Amino acid sequence: MRERLLDLLERLVGVQEALGDEAFNLACQRAKLAVARVAMEHATNRATRKALPSTVSDAAKESRH
Repeated sequence: MRERLLDLLERLVGVQEALGDEAFNLACQRAKLAVARVAMEHATNRATRKALPSTVSDAAKESRH
């Protein structure tokens, strides 16, 4: 595991050297935003799934009355 992490770090340093600091920093910011977006979508979907059964249940109760 440690060897894989060191290999990844070496690759990132190589990418940083190839892109230059400014472009590398911009790429990292974009990657962070992409990860945050996916996490937000996942959280939203999860919250929706949790809320949905009670909403459907409540709607079924309302239609019976």
